[in-house]
Amino acid sequence: MGKVISLEHPELNCVRIDLDPEQSLEASAKALFNEIWSEDNEDQVAWRGDSRYVPRLVPSHHQQTVTQTGQLASYDANSQKSLSFRSDATYIITGGLAGLGLLVARWMVSKGAKNLVLVGRGSPNETAAFEIMELEMAGAAVVVEKADVSNVTDMARVLHNIENSNIPLAGIIHSAGMLSDGVLANQTWSSFEKVMAAKVQGAWHLHQLTQNQPLEFFVLFSSAASLLGSSGQANHSAANAFLDGLAHYRQVMGLPGLSINWGAISQVGEAAERGADKRAEKRAMGAISPHEFSEALELLMTNSSGSVGVIPIYWSEFIKQSSIPPFFTHFREIYSKSSLTQSTLKAKPHQLFERLEVVSPMEREKLLTNYLQGEVIQVLGISASQIDVQQPLNTMGVDSLMAVELRNRLKTDLGVDVPVVKFIEDICVASLATEVNERITQIDKNQRVEAENIGQLYQNNVKENDRIRGEL
Repeated sequence: MGKVISLEHPELNCVRIDLDPEQSLEASAKALFNEIWSEDNEDQVAWRGDSRYVPRLVPSHHQQTVTQTGQLASYDANSQKSLSFRSDATYIITGGLAGLGLLVARWMVSKGAKNLVLVGRGSPNETAAFEIMELEMAGAAVVVEKADVSNVTDMARVLHNIENSNIPLAGIIHSAGMLSDGVLANQTWSSFEKVMAAKVQGAWHLHQLTQNQPLEFFVLFSSAASLLGSSGQANHSAANAFLDGLAHYRQVMGLPGLSINWGAISQVGEAAERGADKRAEKRAMGAISPHEFSEALELLMTNSSGSVGVIPIYWSEFIKQSSIPPFFTHFREIYSKSSLTQSTLKAKPHQLFERLEVVSPMEREKLLTNYLQGEVIQVLGISASQIDVQQPLNTMGVDSLMAVELRNRLKTDLGVDVPVVKFIEDICVASLATEVNERITQIDKNQRVEAENIGQLYQNNVKENDRIRGEL
């Protein structure tokens, strides 16, 4: 959740600190004190003994390359093995009646799986029923279990039924999930519970109920939201972070465990229906096609464990974004050399500042209006002809997530912090320009007063020094 706090409220300087549970209380207090007063820009730190650890995103040993059009083009996987599923074993897919679960089911059957148990909270709809029929026509035995994965009694029943079938359970793919998006200021605990039920409770029940069984794989469908953070998805980010931790925990226990941080997947799933691929584009990311999803899943299931992200990122564009945390240091160092320098990236705000300083108040407001028009166009993804500077932003389509993005852009470019609520309270571009102009004027006034105070203090010090020299 801390990653989302950093995105939605960068002014809070949110830092996550993980202290050593084996350290004494005194040592932990000292480490915590030092982190609070640290002047570096690390936003996620773990202490183990006398060692300080920070996370970094690095390429996996079979990183996919991305073409100019954003397609996942090739793999670097010399050790890739062909994947096939046993015909004499049972495989569970939670969320198996939804788009992503059914996509996994089709892929598994194409790779030799003959016995699938699809777990869902309801009965198959017409589309799901048709796809299940196609799987059965392809030679697979498909059992639909109506069960809530977050209910341990339901899942115990599902596993008991598999045991009675005499076709042993060999693997689990936990793809169940639910979304309840909203910025933190509008979130409720019930919204967190709703999202966490399937991810946290469901995954934990599956782990506990099967940890003594010889599974070949235990795959958890996590999200890029837990890896990178995602505005408006604090609950989703936190829930998926649990899956990432569980995969590593199982690894420590000597059990199979793989958590895949999927980026936006096009055409299937609830996220796709909500326009996740469009939101990804604004963050310089692409979407994963169903075919690419299957290819990546096969690659990871034959080569990986722990937590791995599958996200098409346009790095040269991504690193231009206003606030890139240290987590991306590796990629920033690589791509900043081949793209714009940081000084160039800041050219637009600097040039705007220079012009604002020399023009009249009326001209300043006109410049701010033009600047704000450009930012709204980018956030809304519309053309310049669709902008009316007198039309309230909320009627133009600016929602709470877009309001957070606009607020962060203004804070980064102009050093002005306009409350998010202003963007969704019937304010228009023209009124917003006036608001920003007033805040910049106030900042200038405060800076002048501060400079005058410093100047006066300097003069007083000079006089005092002269007096002391005279006495000596």
